[in-house]
This record gives sequence, C-alpha cells and structure tokens, in this order.
Amino acid sequence: MSIHSRLALAAILTVLIGVLAACGPTGIIIPERPPEEGMMDDMDMEMGALEEGMDDSMMGCTVTVIEDGTRYRRGPSRDEGALGMLAAGTTLKRIGVSASADGVWFEVEDAEGLTAFVHNSVVNSNC
Repeated sequence: MSIHSRLALAAILTVLIGVLAACGPTGIIIPERPPEEGMMDDMDMEMGALEEGMDDSMMGCTVTVIEDGTRYRRGPSRDEGALGMLAAGTTLKRIGVSASADGVWFEVEDAEGLTAFVHNSVVNSNC
C-alpha cells in the first residue's frame, strides 16, 4: 500500500471516528448554532457589565423559543437536569448569559419567577 493510500485511509478513519464521537450514546448528532459574528464580543461585554454590578443592562431583554420541546435546565450545561420543556413561541425574560463547554446559554425567568437556562441555539434573543 502506497503512502498516499495510507494517508487517505487515515484521514477517512479520523473523520469517521469524529462523526461517531459526535453522535454520543444516542446515535443522534445535535448540531450547534454557529456563533453569530461579534456574538462572543457582545457576550464578553455583557459578562463584564454583570460582574461590575450593572445587571440592569438587560432590562427588557427577552428570548423566544424557536423549537417545540425545548428543555430548560438547572444550569448552563446539557448535563444539568431538565426542569421541563417549552413550546415554540414561548417568551421568557432574559436575565443573564453564561458560557460553558456546551456553548452559550441564556439564564431566563418565567412569569412565575422560576429561573433556568436555555441554549442559544433554540431561542432568539431581542438584545
């Protein structure tokens, strides 16, 4: 087998292993929403404002759920327990932003005052 054939085979195996690893235990690939241009800069600014105690910078901010069955969680991670599921069109007050290994999460509050986290890929934010 030539060196080129070995390299091609190694590349194919690497891609295959990556795909299988992304599937996880369920065999389902869950795509992440790619960060919008400048989103990380905005998040850094918001996180800085929160740290300085200027949390009123998010007054009036909301998120709207775009996918039926969206889980809202105890913390900013897919490993955190789900508190329940939301229907598409549900609007929640946005009270914070967090980043984790799973991506960007919005801390939200519902009409009853329950706080939870939703992943940025399943909601639209107005600010």
